[in-house]
Amino acid sequence: MYTDSGSRTGLFDALGTDLLHRGGFERMVREVVRPDALEGLRGGIRDNVERYAAHHDVLRTLYSTASLDAEAVGGAVRRMETCRATGMDDLARRLGAQGMLREDVTVTEAGHRLWLLSSFDGFDLLHTGRSLTVDQIAATLIGTAEHALCH
Repeated sequence: MYTDSGSRTGLFDALGTDLLHRGGFERMVREVVRPDALEGLRGGIRDNVERYAAHHDVLRTLYSTASLDAEAVGGAVRRMETCRATGMDDLARRLGAQGMLREDVTVTEAGHRLWLLSSFDGFDLLHTGRSLTVDQIAATLIGTAEHALCH
């Protein structure tokens, strides 16, 4: 695979792309873009937690290695995170357009909060640090998101 990708950076980009496609993360995207934005929030977070749990060891390695190899691994992780941030900003806009956001939460702030609550590190703290199950993690993150964003 290394020779096919042409470089160390290309190798980790290919790994990240493969993980997104074969790892089922496109299902999470389908959940997030449901017509009802609140259902998209709930389904997207739940499916994201399930994907993170299914690929925990690979993702932990990728995210940890990114800080050690900012160019090759870090670039792949940054690109994955940019896609997630774009998706969460879009969900925040839809929540705002559908009148779901609390009056004291702007669309921009909602995007920041969603990005935080959908992060691998947030999942991992609850999974590894608290030994919560997938269902418990999903319920915790969904409840926190609804409380922090919605009226």
